[in-house]
Amino acid sequence: MPDHSQGGGKPAPKDHVSKHLKKNGVNADDLPAGVITALNDCSEAELRAMDSVGTSMEEAKLEPNLRISAVH
Repeated sequence: MPDHSQGGGKPAPKDHVSKHLKKNGVNADDLPAGVITALNDCSEAELRAMDSVGTSMEEAKLEPNLRISAVH
């Protein structure tokens, strides 16, 4: 199993997380370690489900604060 850690103790995103972030225009370096860790705990299927929820919210034109509250 490859080592997914970066210097300074911040975990590197797993491959499927990197793809998810890139697809969504997010630089992993901009995210704190805890967020990367939480995303790394998600399976590919779980990230696809998040994408589906996000798409439905975009299509409904929900305000960002409502989007966050709906999934938090």
